[in-house]
Amino acid sequence: MPFWFSRSTNPLSRQRKKVALDVSGPKTELAKRTVGGAAITMSGSGVMLALQILQLTVLSRLLTPEDFGLIGMATVATMLVKLFSDIGLPMATIQREKIDQEFVTAVFYIDVALSLCLMALCMGLAPVAAVLFDEQRVAPLVLIIGLTFPLAALRGQHQALLSRKMQFLKLNIVNVSANSIGAMTAIACAWFANLGYWAIAFGTVATSFATLVFTWIALPWVPSRPGSLAAGRPAIAFGLNLLAANFAGWLWKQADRALIGWRWGAGELGCYARAYSVMMVPISLFTGPIGSAVIPALSRLQNDPPLRTAMILTTARYFAFFSGLLTIGLAFNAEFIVNLILGPQWEYSAAIFSVLALSLFPSFIWEHARLVFLALGRTETMRNYAMAAALGHLAAFLIGVQWGAIGVAISLAGASFMVSGPLLAVSARVCAVPLVKLASQFAPSFIAMLLAGGLIFGVGPWLKSDTPLFEAILVSFVILTTFVLAHAAMLPLHEGWRGDVKRLWRLAQPLLNRERDK
Repeated sequence: MPFWFSRSTNPLSRQRKKVALDVSGPKTELAKRTVGGAAITMSGSGVMLALQILQLTVLSRLLTPEDFGLIGMATVATMLVKLFSDIGLPMATIQREKIDQEFVTAVFYIDVALSLCLMALCMGLAPVAAVLFDEQRVAPLVLIIGLTFPLAALRGQHQALLSRKMQFLKLNIVNVSANSIGAMTAIACAWFANLGYWAIAFGTVATSFATLVFTWIALPWVPSRPGSLAAGRPAIAFGLNLLAANFAGWLWKQADRALIGWRWGAGELGCYARAYSVMMVPISLFTGPIGSAVIPALSRLQNDPPLRTAMILTTARYFAFFSGLLTIGLAFNAEFIVNLILGPQWEYSAAIFSVLALSLFPSFIWEHARLVFLALGRTETMRNYAMAAALGHLAAFLIGVQWGAIGVAISLAGASFMVSGPLLAVSARVCAVPLVKLASQFAPSFIAMLLAGGLIFGVGPWLKSDTPLFEAILVSFVILTTFVLAHAAMLPLHEGWRGDVKRLWRLAQPLLNRERDK
């Protein structure tokens, strides 16, 4: 019998299934588990950030902008296919209030069958992508990256169950280990084998395969024998709406690269893609850990509005604080960051990055709304908003591409801010919170961001130094100080932030008392 089938008559097998599906635990501990999960995932993301920076730093010195441009072209095609693989089947398992073995098994086989069809679709799209970009080297890259789809499907339900059980330590050990293997594979292929752009592709496949193996080890769940897939019908309904939302997101997150590659070629696209990759690091570092902890928690609080609302507003404040600080800090330190990570030959990417960084704040607003939509099962609302926002971004890209990659970066930042207002209104309606109350969670950080940015813009000439590192530290210190003082000045006007400060003070008191006792 194949190893992925389990006999329902086997007592050990039944016990493993029961343990894998169990999510017992009192609601009173949910907040602690959420905060602990976010802290664990944040630590894991810190390690992942270090790995990404190491990989970016090494590969950017071993490969050329054209190499990254070729990967960017292949990614446009594979990301389009990935939309159909990511129809929310794992998320449906996380979000549902109750699940059983029949439901998870049905969703598992639906996901695997779909992934095999998508791998075949990649084979068909490969020559089309080569013709579209007038670059024959793109076709084999699309084929290789297409192997990751069945690998992801085979682990999807295992990861969903780990997340549903809030076993964040296991999840992060799996992700860090797998990404370490992927990074080492990519660097080794580029450094020792001199494989050029193939190094990135092989690193991607290695990461996906290692994640599959480690996830199976982390969770002992196995599906039952294939039977009726009707039990997975609710997950498909959930996923189809998410698919439409993901497709709209792909339009505004990939159309910029497609337009640059089509209009200006691989070199210009390579510079834009590298700048965009650096910008995505802080987004994944903060939104990933918080989202992975908050979505399972909010899903359990669907029938507890007071606790649910409190968690939604608290998450909004944290997103606002980090995004505002990152937006200004990265925008004014763009040259130093890009030179440090990518090298001095990527000077044009630094200019692009400084503009792209301005889109971070509205990007965090979208990430907050996204986790609310997913946790509350409102993927149809997420779909409708994403489609409308995609049209706005696409129109902006069509205008901006006339001025190259920098023009597209400006259009991305502008369009992201313009659609944030309607997004806040939609999100407030979904989570049953007054719009003014939800918007007020983001307002202090937005004001602090403007104040810090205006101050740096005004005193910038006095902060110049012959030592780039010293200048970056000085600029960052001024930004951080201004940002924190601005929040402190607004504390009397904001109940939520006052509550956060009180909670932080209560957490810090035992540590302070311990130091005094010494």
